[in-house]
Amino acid sequence: MKNSKKFSLFLAFFFAFFTACEESDVTSANVPETIFASIAFENGTVKAVNPQTKTIAISLNENVDSLQLKSITSNATAEFYLTTDADLIDPGIGQEMQPGIQIAVSDTNSFSFVVLDEKKRIVEVWLVKWETEKSSSSESSSSAEKEKSSSSEKISSAKESSSSMSSSSSKIKNSSAEIISSSSVEISSSSEKSSSSFSSSEVSSSSETEISSSEIFSSSSILKTEIPQIPGSDFSSRNDFFATTSDAMATEGSATVVAKYTFKSEANLIENGSSITLSTEEVSCAWGGIPGGWKMATGIYFTGEYSGTDARDIYDEGYESGTPSTAPSDLTKKMKFGKPYTARPTAFELTYSYEHVANKSKEFPQKSLAYVILVSADNHAVALGMLSDSATVEQTMKIVRLNYGADPDGILSAGYAGTSDLTLGTGDEEVASIRVLFASSAYAHIVAGGVAGKSSDFRGGEKSSLTLENFRLLGKEVAE
Repeated sequence: MKNSKKFSLFLAFFFAFFTACEESDVTSANVPETIFASIAFENGTVKAVNPQTKTIAISLNENVDSLQLKSITSNATAEFYLTTDADLIDPGIGQEMQPGIQIAVSDTNSFSFVVLDEKKRIVEVWLVKWETEKSSSSESSSSAEKEKSSSSEKISSAKESSSSMSSSSSKIKNSSAEIISSSSVEISSSSEKSSSSFSSSEVSSSSETEISSSEIFSSSSILKTEIPQIPGSDFSSRNDFFATTSDAMATEGSATVVAKYTFKSEANLIENGSSITLSTEEVSCAWGGIPGGWKMATGIYFTGEYSGTDARDIYDEGYESGTPSTAPSDLTKKMKFGKPYTARPTAFELTYSYEHVANKSKEFPQKSLAYVILVSADNHAVALGMLSDSATVEQTMKIVRLNYGADPDGILSAGYAGTSDLTLGTGDEEVASIRVLFASSAYAHIVAGGVAGKSSDFRGGEKSSLTLENFRLLGKEVAE
């Protein structure tokens, strides 16, 4: 009798264990066999999770245009990112999956996401899918088929139902959700290169976008719309859309008055293949081989042209006679800002890192600078947005709103390079050009310092650096 009870208990335990394992493998949102653990949505329900095929089946609530992520967890150190394509073998990496993110579900029946381990490697790719509803004509036809008794009517109804189902099926697209292509990990750039026209007739007018500040906000609150991108946005190579003073910084200059004066520095833009690093560097002047003057110049990368050729153009811009000047020199005198562009983006996205080295100037403290200004043909600033840091920033991605007809950050009055010839517009003007500028030191386009002991006049912190990894202009719409 005792053995019989033990055997019964063993069977009960085995049945419960087998059932639990079966549910864990297929239907539970908790999958201990994988790094991914669970996922939940505000307006959808997880029905099944299959760790073998890496698929998740869900059902959508009624009248849902987008899924809102409620939570996503892992069984180990991991990060989750949406993909930018339907490739489940080698997908592109897009927006990070954080609670609150909105994922478009219209005109598709699936999206996918990747799992990155602690070394930023893709270790799992998951497909989330759902059933699409039949069209109303299909349901009506099916109902009519049941009610009619004539065989010919049944055949006719069946044909209509088949046709309707075929139409409904053709609407299902195997594509990933439409999202922002961005990431704070080191991945291949998703920045798209546009055609030479850089114009768009499908973007929103300024009246459709109510933006009042250059607020930096979470990537989960903006949806991707195709906007023409400017060449070089992924920083993989330089082109004539962007200009820099770095080549002049790396070229020795000279002038002969009473003695021969030489001007030296070093390149302050380094190309890294998939990124560039701008740095703030010293420029020195020597006469008779004896150094006697030092100034500080920002690393700068901007849409436009620069006509300077050597370090003398950096140290002593426009100075023609006498001994080298110890006064500030304005690099913008040889800069032409802006390139043709006609679209109306609502924000820009930047992946970057910044190394801060403080300077001694209280009037012009060290900080980085990145800005976008859309400009009309008559030099009105149609829209503006900027990003600036005064402390070291590890690699990150931020999104900055563009303000149409407003300048809440005072970009035009701050004394930044490329802004002195602009006046604020209403935001309704047609866009004719775009000014994008990145600088390791926001104020050191004015090179200042002079003779020994003038380091307190430096407008930049020596060796401060700004590394740029990906830049995108984003279109409508900005979600509430």
